[in-house]
Amino acid sequence: FFAKSEENLPYIQCIILETLRYRAPAPVAIPHATSKDDTYRGYFIPKGTTVVINIHAIHNDPKRYPNPKLFNPERHMNYVRSTNNKITPEFSERPHLAFSTGRRVCVGINMAERVLFIGIAKFLSCFRIQFPTDEFGSPVPIEIEKPKVGNGTTCIPRPYEVKLVPRHNGVGKLVGSEF
Repeated sequence: FFAKSEENLPYIQCIILETLRYRAPAPVAIPHATSKDDTYRGYFIPKGTTVVINIHAIHNDPKRYPNPKLFNPERHMNYVRSTNNKITPEFSERPHLAFSTGRRVCVGINMAERVLFIGIAKFLSCFRIQFPTDEFGSPVPIEIEKPKVGNGTTCIPRPYEVKLVPRHNGVGKLVGSEF
C-alpha cells in the first residue's frame, strides 16, 4: 500500500528530504583519516589527516540550495519526480547528505527514508497539526532556529508543544492498532 502511495504523495517525500537537509540529525559526518598523501584543489593533505564532511555547511550553501535558511520542500520536487526517490550514488545528485556520502554512505538510507515516509504519511492521515494557543487564543509559534545539541555529534529539536487534532472519528482505533 505505502509503496504505491509514495509515488502518489510526492509532497510528503519532499518534506522528508527538506527536513533532512534543513536540520540533519548529524551536522558533521563521522571523521575518517586519509590512507595516503593526497592533493585536493591545490591543497596538500598528508597521510593520516583527519577528514570530516561538514554536512551542515553543505546543506546551507546558497550555491547548492538557494535561500538555504528557508524551509522549502518544493525545492526537491524535480528530484522526487525524476528519480521516483531512488537512491542516487553521486554526491551532486543527492538532495541531502544526512546519511553521509561516497563509500561511507549509510547502507540503510533507502529503508530509513521509507520508514520516515510510512510514519509521516500515517501520522498526517490521522492528525492535523496546529500551534498551541495562549490564554487569548492566539497561536504560540515554535522556535526551530535554535536546535539543542546532543552529545556533540547530533542535533535534536528542543522540546515544543503542538496540538494534534484527529482528522476523523476512527483515529483512536487506527492509532491503537497501527502505532
